[in-house]
Amino acid sequence: MKVIWAHNFDPELQNSGVFMHTLKQGVADLGLEPELVYLGNLRSAGGIPRAARVLRKRANGCDIIHAQFGSACAFVVSRMPGKKVVSLRGSDWYRISGEGPIKDRLHGVLATRLTRMSLHRFDRVVVMSHRMQREVEPTLNHDQVVVIPDGVDLVKFQPVDRREAREELGFPVNDEPVVLFPTLLATNPIKRPALAEKAVEFARTVVPNLQFRYATGFPHSSMPLLMNAASVVLMTSVHEGWPNTIKEALACNTPFVSTDVSDLPGIAKLEPSCSIEPPDPKRLGAALVRAIRAPRSETLRSHVMAMENRRVAGDLLQLYAAMLA
Repeated sequence: MKVIWAHNFDPELQNSGVFMHTLKQGVADLGLEPELVYLGNLRSAGGIPRAARVLRKRANGCDIIHAQFGSACAFVVSRMPGKKVVSLRGSDWYRISGEGPIKDRLHGVLATRLTRMSLHRFDRVVVMSHRMQREVEPTLNHDQVVVIPDGVDLVKFQPVDRREAREELGFPVNDEPVVLFPTLLATNPIKRPALAEKAVEFARTVVPNLQFRYATGFPHSSMPLLMNAASVVLMTSVHEGWPNTIKEALACNTPFVSTDVSDLPGIAKLEPSCSIEPPDPKRLGAALVRAIRAPRSETLRSHVMAMENRRVAGDLLQLYAAMLA
């Protein structure tokens, strides 16, 4: 089986498309080595036709082309002949909010329009969560939409002693609670960093020694230590597919406080240390305090066992086989 993964994750940027490379390793471990084709910068006027020419040449004789993102990436792949699948990861499906610079908002509107006008050309549409499935299915046939979230490496991400993790990172080795805000770009309006900071400010009125750290600037290799060093992970996003950073936190038995995104409410209902709150700083801050004061859970990891990387890779290979049957 020859499979091409077309993507627009810049290989020169730190942590760009790390979830794709993690899944690729899982697929390779099961015997399939997909060929990665970087489509380049698709924001420029000539980017899309140039990417189409490159992909058409590289895809000659392949069995399946898998677009690893929606937006212009999906648009380019949708114009190719043969069997095609696209993975929607969140911001390529959800309509942009009214926050952030107007240039970014206009790009977001165009990105989601390109996604939605391309979906009917794909044989299968992979989504990250059951919530996304319920939202995407009305626009397509039921059998076309499949839930296959990105995998998490449960060997790399596992619980370790919090003090040891802090010492290895060079953090102060003490019992002060740490809130981790796991975004790669501190100015991303979808992540709402200002809301996160206000929530932490409110939590500090109760827990004055509370520390707040961004994950910005850390390589992905440091994420297992960051997740273990944190007392709680805070997510204030407008929307998410299935946030990989929350998977990684849960794999380390670190709780989360989040706005209502993805399939996280189902986990929060089962775990007292985890919370789903409206985008209100006081509600989020109070939830942070509860999470910090709760005993460290030993059961959070169980919620991501089904998303272990090799298992997800196996689900993807089964999808490919079904498409070619």
